[in-house]
Amino acid sequence: MAGSRACGSLPQGAAASGPGRAARVDPRYAEAVARGWESKAIESQQDDSRARGPAGPPAAPEEVARRQKAESIALVLADTTAQLQAACKPMHRDMLRQRVTALEALLAEVAPPAPRQPS
Repeated sequence: MAGSRACGSLPQGAAASGPGRAARVDPRYAEAVARGWESKAIESQQDDSRARGPAGPPAAPEEVARRQKAESIALVLADTTAQLQAACKPMHRDMLRQRVTALEALLAEVAPPAPRQPS
């Protein structure tokens, strides 16, 4: 059949390479493939940016540090909770429970208060 290609064959403009043979690709083909991939990546980034909404005013350095600390504590809490679920020895489980309790208290101190909705 003219116009169709067999399974495993190269697209038009691409050349096979082998030992001692350099791959030759039609520059128009390479440019179209690269441009297609790049435009999809940019489109994805733009969609993500729109989904996040408006950025608003820049946060104060103290606020950024507080958020980063809260995120760090939340990650440690998640890891400790996973360890607790997998722990078998009673003493280890007790130690992990104490750690979870301490991390939850610390996170409550650092985490921002929930926004209040008008009544």
